[in-house]
Amino acid sequence: MIFFLFSKVSAENAYSLKKMSSEKKEEACIISEEAISDFKEKKEEVLKLKKQIEEKEKELADREKVITEEMNKLEELRKTIEGISEVKKKESESRIAKLVETVEKMSPKSAGKLLASVDLGLAVEVSKRMDTVKLAKILNGVDASKVAKISERLTLWRVKKEKEKEKKKETKKGGEHASYIYINSKKLKSKS
Repeated sequence: MIFFLFSKVSAENAYSLKKMSSEKKEEACIISEEAISDFKEKKEEVLKLKKQIEEKEKELADREKVITEEMNKLEELRKTIEGISEVKKKESESRIAKLVETVEKMSPKSAGKLLASVDLGLAVEVSKRMDTVKLAKILNGVDASKVAKISERLTLWRVKKEKEKEKKKETKKGGEHASYIYINSKKLKSKS
């Protein structure tokens, strides 16, 4: 009988445990469904954000590609301009050299008229390349105001040229001086 009583109590306990566990399962399912719903919403938000990020990355990549192409075009254009500029510079130098040669072969009076009629910049460039004695004879026949302007520009050019030479010398001396100090400091250290 004790066994029967024990088994009856056990059966009742088992039934109540089953009933409780089914209630908890329902409750757990309710919680799980809410959690699942929240999870799905969050997942959808994450997917939307991920899609937006991918679109932005694609847009940035497209922009970067366009910018790179434009930079390449600009670089090609820069090289073309440099090439044209170099050609123009060589042509200009060639023309000036020919003009200098022509002016030097002309009589001083004719050469003076020619220098008086050309642009001041061109007259200065020609004058830079000429022998000083020949230039002086030519400028005697040129209008005094034009000669003053040419002389002023020539003087400025020569002063600038001299300053550049001095800077080069100072740089060399500075380097030599620094080497001298370094060598002498080594000698002093070795003596002590």
